[in-house]
Amino acid sequence: MSIHMKIYSGINYGYRPSSYWEDDLHFHSLFKRRMSELRGNETPTVHNQVDFEVVAMELLLDKMTKNLGKATCNSGIIPQAVGCKPLPKCRPGEVEIARISLAPPRNDSISIRARRAPDGSIRYGAADNQIGRARYRLSPKSSKRPLSLGGLLSFLAHSYSFRRGIPANLLLGYNERRNRTVQDRASLRHFTRISSAIYPQLSTCCECIFEDWIHGSEYDDIDDDF
Repeated sequence: MSIHMKIYSGINYGYRPSSYWEDDLHFHSLFKRRMSELRGNETPTVHNQVDFEVVAMELLLDKMTKNLGKATCNSGIIPQAVGCKPLPKCRPGEVEIARISLAPPRNDSISIRARRAPDGSIRYGAADNQIGRARYRLSPKSSKRPLSLGGLLSFLAHSYSFRRGIPANLLLGYNERRNRTVQDRASLRHFTRISSAIYPQLSTCCECIFEDWIHGSEYDDIDDDF
């Protein structure tokens, strides 16, 4: 099924988090503050370049020391709904960027996750609480920087879950697949919930999409060009 998404007013599709990892944001904040202190206390000289490198190494070593043996994989994880099977734990360095939750009788939860690759890129993965029953084909599989909100919506629309060989895109596919059985779109208005601790407007935008879906509305193309 081809997905075309409507552009809703009040949604900042260009919103892009500077990082998926809180420790990155904390590091950059400390770095900027320390460099500001140095530049405020010293006359600009060629040694400022040395200070830049020393401060970066100093903060990096401090960060590594504090995080030694500490798992950062649960940053941004949304609490699991009552009655649902638990999701697999994140791997070290992996964070959840979005959560798809299906209503009864499915009660499935699908966690969209990001992790750093050795080359500095961000790689995406999916995990669910029905281990072994589904496989996923994600598009894109990786990116050089965090996705914009528009990019994440496009990711969900063009990524697929395969269960018993039947594909379902991660945005509207679960509703479409369920509707083949119930033949009543209105009853599926709240069948799928999509949320994120990182993208504040993701849930609002998806609710608009689901509302239009029950009325069979057409959509405009949207991608990661924001």
